[in-house]
Amino acid sequence: MRIRSLVMLFLLALVVGIVVKVPVALFIKDGRLGNAMVYGAQGTLWSGSATLVRLGAHEIATPRWSVKPAYLLLGRLKAAVEFVYLDGRGGGDVSLSLGKAVNLSDFDYTLQADQITQTFASGFVGLEGDINLQIDNIDHQLGERFVSEAAAYIGWQKSGVAYPISAALGNISINLSQDDDSGLLQAELSNQGGELSLSGEASLGGKLDYQVDVKLTPTASMGDTLRATLEAAMPRKPDGSYQFIRSGNLGKLRLGR
Repeated sequence: MRIRSLVMLFLLALVVGIVVKVPVALFIKDGRLGNAMVYGAQGTLWSGSATLVRLGAHEIATPRWSVKPAYLLLGRLKAAVEFVYLDGRGGGDVSLSLGKAVNLSDFDYTLQADQITQTFASGFVGLEGDINLQIDNIDHQLGERFVSEAAAYIGWQKSGVAYPISAALGNISINLSQDDDSGLLQAELSNQGGELSLSGEASLGGKLDYQVDVKLTPTASMGDTLRATLEAAMPRKPDGSYQFIRSGNLGKLRLGR
């Protein structure tokens, strides 16, 4: 058994030694890698970078990767990656349990909220502030439509809406997790400061069905225009707050012009 193990380690070391020296450009034909267009690729499969990766309408700038060899002994391919997307910088660990699941861990990504609306909801809504996404752990089983495990945090600093109405919402915190029984991706929302005090929750299922239930309580700083907008959109409760309740399917939402 000991001899067999030594042979397996030798073969693994041999394969790793070969991969370390294989230029990543060998796997790119006419700038194409699978469904993606890759520009300015350099380095190897083991450690390298590119100027730009374009996948459909999405562009990822200056991606870098570095494989962590120790995880190969555990049957996992794990790499540290860095990238720029929507002018926001991010990075973390990506791993693939061979033939089983993709995992994201220790991820951090920060961008301006306005970049999201310009890309996905131009003309529909304008957002303000800086958004930071921190992913502790997300597991996705290959072949499944939805994640199997999730733990993440979203911090939205100096958040606000610029149009169609103006509203300052302070610093928003969103904790993401997955319910062990139902499998639903759940979000708990709260904030500090702003014209409204926010508290509530949302959920998202594997078929992209969502539910949102958020309580909006006016603060002393709330302006007359925002107050009039809320009263026109939803009934005010006896305690002076408003309840925003929505449900539907994300796949059927249509934002923008």
